[in-house]
Amino acid sequence: MYDSGVITKDDYSMVYSGAPSSNKTRSAHGVAIYLDKHAASVWRESGAKWEATLSGAIFHNKQNKSKKPKEWLTDEILSLVDEKGAAFVEWQNHSQTRMQRKYRNKYYQLRNLVNKKIRARRLEFWDEVSEEIEKAIKQHDPSTAYRMIRQLKGGRTNVDNMPIRNKQGDLLSESEDVMVRWSEYFCELLNVHSIIDPLIIQQIPIPSIPTIEQVRQDIPPSLSEVVGAIKQMKNRKAPGVDNISADVLKAGGVPMAKWVHEIVCDVWNEEVMIEEWTTSILIRLYKSKGDRTVCGNYRVDKQLLEQQAGFRRNKSTVDQIFTL
Repeated sequence: MYDSGVITKDDYSMVYSGAPSSNKTRSAHGVAIYLDKHAASVWRESGAKWEATLSGAIFHNKQNKSKKPKEWLTDEILSLVDEKGAAFVEWQNHSQTRMQRKYRNKYYQLRNLVNKKIRARRLEFWDEVSEEIEKAIKQHDPSTAYRMIRQLKGGRTNVDNMPIRNKQGDLLSESEDVMVRWSEYFCELLNVHSIIDPLIIQQIPIPSIPTIEQVRQDIPPSLSEVVGAIKQMKNRKAPGVDNISADVLKAGGVPMAKWVHEIVCDVWNEEVMIEEWTTSILIRLYKSKGDRTVCGNYRVDKQLLEQQAGFRRNKSTVDQIFTL
């Protein structure tokens, strides 16, 4: 029987239960189903539903969405702003009276003082942030440095629905036409036609594996191997199409590892891979130069599949080529 409880990690809360699914459709693999609109993902293979972690056990903690004050504001500035507002009200209340000039001058003085304080505080704030970014870089903590830079930069440009031009230079604005154009561009960019005769590849003999090695490879993955694999995953990395990040898997502890272990064993025994696990995500990134409506001015970032050897630990492109 699995453990039960609740785990809170950063912006996530995980609810898990000790009841595995009885029909083996993995609708509740050791977790309690907690439906939420913020995160939903479904794993499907051979007609069986795979309730993903984020829809089955994870939901975002509600956060206060009230407008936050700017980081550079101080109590002194806020107090002066209140005084300035009160002075403005007094000025308006004494309009067309002998005291109008007095309260108007008082308001102007406070307004100038507030603007002076804000300018000085902004410069001081930028110096403080620059020193923190420099300190993070010197301490080999680029994630913190880039996070602070993104906060200062503000919102990013949304290119999802941005019009794009086709090969003839015509501007496409309909979302369906834009997706077709991007699909066409990616197919031409990433698909390289092989110059090797397929018959030569078919003539390559399949190497035989010793019986002892074959028996060793047929042993299903153990729970300790799954736990070790989860621990080796890096934090704060982009998730796949199922939106399950390494941070979420680590936050689940042993109950989450048991859930993943059951799924891995099912894939191992049935020899049927989950489709979402073989799907790669293409991300287009603007090069910050040239026309935004031209596909060639975007570079493509791709999440690596298991078969990808380059730029991966303990992988070798040369070994794969030699194997072929």
